Amino acid sequence: MFILFMAYALVVLWGMKINLKDKNYFKDYISKDKSTSIKGIFILLVFFSHFNKYASYSGTLDTIYFKIVGLVGQIMVVPFLFYSGYGVMESIKKKGDAYISAIPKNRVLKVFLQFVIATALLIAVKFAVGEEFTLRRIILTLLSWESDWFIFAIICLYIFTYLGFRIIKSEKHLLGVLTVSLLTILYIIILRNFKSRMFYDTVLCYPLGMLYSLYKDKIEKLTGERIYKWMISVIVIGGLATVFKVFGDKTLIPALLGFILAGIFIVILTMRVSLHNKVLNWFGAHLFEVYLLHRIPMIVLEKIGFIKFSPPLSFIVSLTVTAGLSYLYSKMYKKVWALVSGQANK
Repeated sequence: MFILFMAYALVVLWGMKINLKDKNYFKDYISKDKSTSIKGIFILLVFFSHFNKYASYSGTLDTIYFKIVGLVGQIMVVPFLFYSGYGVMESIKKKGDAYISAIPKNRVLKVFLQFVIATALLIAVKFAVGEEFTLRRIILTLLSWESDWFIFAIICLYIFTYLGFRIIKSEKHLLGVLTVSLLTILYIIILRNFKSRMFYDTVLCYPLGMLYSLYKDKIEKLTGERIYKWMISVIVIGGLATVFKVFGDKTLIPALLGFILAGIFIVILTMRVSLHNKVLNWFGAHLFEVYLLHRIPMIVLEKIGFIKFSPPLSFIVSLTVTAGLSYLYSKMYKKVWALVSGQANK
């Protein structure tokens, strides 16, 4: 597995560009194309992390690999939330009330339906390999309450965005984002009483992305234009994120600050370090499909004992099958959504 992880690192570095010229950074560092590749990096990390729950390792190098992936932890999802918040805010700035009014349908319903179909397939696979399901468990799983914290969180964040910009007029962008932030903090306070920390410790990265959209130009002037300012920003923010990550393992507030700083670190780093290629872009573009479907081949391979026999080969098979399923699912879901949204005959 260590060798496969090194291969992954080479894929990440393939096509990497570094711009250290003063007063010159990658102007498209947070474009849809570039951010999609960054999401591709982290969805593959998620794949490694979840595969490790099905496999066991004993060799020294594999143990090192296992610890590296474990240390990354919840930081894997920080870019998903940050770029989602950024993209939503950019759309609100451009389209205003028309976009906000469509959030329940085009964001909440679309993601929820995509999740439900994929989860129904996952339940069927688990049932086929002998796992038992009560009606209560099926319902809570399909609602993401007992199955997928990320989907539950992102749907709530979309709802908060809709409510926030309904309470506040759409042109008052900062007040709208602050309202979303307050609703997100309330979400954290409530969820602390019911769920594990993974349900809420990274969610502030979503309104952070929205704030970045509002103050992007000022942040770029502060951190990106001069190379020495960029280097200081990367070192200081990266160092603080690491410190808070260490203390955040036991205490919530440092954890929240650590993930916020991690989000800022990643986006500022990409101002001058471009990690972008076709492989990463493909996985980033199919992020939801990969995320929703990747456990299916792992479950089957574990059931037949193949993962225990050969974790590396099982990983390759799982990734290949996941990519195929994701491609087919994305094609299928486009047709389903066209029917549901009434666009099939348009």
